[in-house]
Amino acid sequence: MIEDVAFIARIVSAYDATDHREALRRAFAGIREWVRVPKYRRGLVQFEQWMRIVAAWAPIAHGRRPRLSVEPRTDDKAVALGLFADLRCIAVVRMFSTAGRTSVRNLKAARYQLVLETGRVLWDATLTDDDLQVAPPAKASVTTVAATTGEAHQEASQRVTLLGGALVVQVLRGFETGVVRIAWDFGSEADSER
Repeated sequence: MIEDVAFIARIVSAYDATDHREALRRAFAGIREWVRVPKYRRGLVQFEQWMRIVAAWAPIAHGRRPRLSVEPRTDDKAVALGLFADLRCIAVVRMFSTAGRTSVRNLKAARYQLVLETGRVLWDATLTDDDLQVAPPAKASVTTVAATTGEAHQEASQRVTLLGGALVVQVLRGFETGVVRIAWDFGSEADSER
């Protein structure tokens, strides 16, 4: 059992060294050599899983954040949001009115973030195929498809309410790719003038 987590002790001891970077490099190389020692193989698998998780979050840990660059606003009330997939901007939503909605289609499994033009991350989620794709029938069967199977009638696999309910993000399943629907309602013009 202790062999399963021996990699942790190896990493911790590397931080005791004067040159952390070199000590960590040696520790990681040594841990990978454990593939040759049967009692450490399970621990090596766990170490590799841990490294994949760390690598996925490393850009955030090292200050790499999604950056949304948009042209200057043409309307003082316009707000821009960026939808990012694995730190790459895939859509910019300009909200010129107090209420509306838009959809971003053809989404595949990735880490998604919704970011205000100020840099504030409003939503951060890793979406899997299960979140984005309709599950195939368990057994061969005839599937009846109604004429009302468009986006408006899709059931959301995830629904997140942000900014006190003014912004709603929904993840909708598709047959091969998913959709993120972003809806906002910041109140009517009359309400904001009171």
